[in-house]
Amino acid sequence: MDTFAVLKDGTSFDRKRFAKDISLFKESLPHKKLKTNIPAPQTENICKEFHINCSGEEVPSPVSSFPELFSRYSVPSSVQSTLNSLYTNLTPVQMQAMSVLFEKRDLMGIAATGSGKTLSFAVPLISLLKKPRWLRALVVAPTKELASQLHREFLVLSEGTGLRLHLLKKNSPEHTEWKSNFDIMFTTPLLFIHKLGAQRLKTIKYIVLDESDQLFDMGYLDQIDSILRQCSRKKQLKALFSATMLPGIEIMAKSMLVNPIKIVVGTKNATVDTLKQELKFCSNEQGKLLAIKQMIELGEFTPPMLIFVQSKERAKELYHELKSEKVKMGLMHSGLNDHERGVVMKNFRLGQTWGLICTDLMSRGIDFQGVNLVVNYDFPQSVVSYIHRIGRAGRAGRESKAVTLYTFDDAPYLKMVVNVMKRSGIEMPEWMKNLKTPSRKHKKNLEKKPIKRESISRKPRLSRTLRKNLKKQKDKVNKNE
Repeated sequence: MDTFAVLKDGTSFDRKRFAKDISLFKESLPHKKLKTNIPAPQTENICKEFHINCSGEEVPSPVSSFPELFSRYSVPSSVQSTLNSLYTNLTPVQMQAMSVLFEKRDLMGIAATGSGKTLSFAVPLISLLKKPRWLRALVVAPTKELASQLHREFLVLSEGTGLRLHLLKKNSPEHTEWKSNFDIMFTTPLLFIHKLGAQRLKTIKYIVLDESDQLFDMGYLDQIDSILRQCSRKKQLKALFSATMLPGIEIMAKSMLVNPIKIVVGTKNATVDTLKQELKFCSNEQGKLLAIKQMIELGEFTPPMLIFVQSKERAKELYHELKSEKVKMGLMHSGLNDHERGVVMKNFRLGQTWGLICTDLMSRGIDFQGVNLVVNYDFPQSVVSYIHRIGRAGRAGRESKAVTLYTFDDAPYLKMVVNVMKRSGIEMPEWMKNLKTPSRKHKKNLEKKPIKRESISRKPRLSRTLRKNLKKQKDKVNKNE
């Protein structure tokens, strides 16, 4: 089983046609197995060795290895075989989270992006369900792309168990068919509520909320409340996972859990130590474009890669600017329909494009194996955004790089990123350490409204008013004709 086969997106792949593109991925992606670079435990005190911090009553002891996991808990033989073929060692979050979920305890798991959180709940969930019966598990994610990715990863892991997995879509069957036809459902909050309507679903025994801090943000909160009310079974296991968790969101999330165990791996709201982070100063917008082109000239563009900007308009501008550099880039933003998004994602996964220019739509949970480089072309609007953006790289113990460009306009907010880099163990210059931290008010304002920036394109652009007037004149002439 190779990397491209594992993706399981239902496509055929012409290896001869894309041989050159595949070669771009060979150094960053293992050819035969998706083995991680996580070392095996060297001491008996696993929590201390791997910086696993737990709180809650009667916390189960972590499992140190796959053999111990298989001997302590009932894991289907087909799942054992798949795990042995794909991975060498458990990651820290998996060591602790799996034991908690196998013991059927509510869980809040906080660990850096790329630390293996999906496997932490996938293995227990599939194992606890055992065999096909009826719909008993619900996995909720904030975006369609992440829900689709989770569905794809569960398909690989559950092969041979007979469990029926379903990714909820607009054309999915009505809820009356769910109970008898599926065992695990993957969905976004809005789509689930829309398809279920006012009905109740009392068969759900397990609920997993991935990227839970975003799901408990104000935009999703009402929908999550509705899901919990409508999936109203008395005894229910709930698991929340995320890389970041702000105090206010954490209090809100804990209120839905019963006697929970909280796991924090490493330093909270930090990044993995395999990710090299760099801040690069550019005086203005033209300086940022020049910096990107210099990176291309110097061979620092190491595919596969992601470039983040703050809006879909700027994503389009940068895409057209880099076209002239003959760099194979894809474009991903909220303005694309489901089919267009699917094509972009597939092209990137198959190596037809070297990277994606995208908005924060792609910053949450999406796992592209072997991403070597993340560039924050536009400075992130929050600490959470920064952590999740750069977390697309450095996954599963692989070394990679994240570069953040900043201008004079971004300088007042620079300390937000500097603090994350310090928590991640990166030595920072003294002048950066002494920068003033922006006030809570300024942070909130930035989150609500991004910095107004000059156009990326070097071509002169007419103002909106002038464009409207010219259009009116053109329409008038056409009408008279």
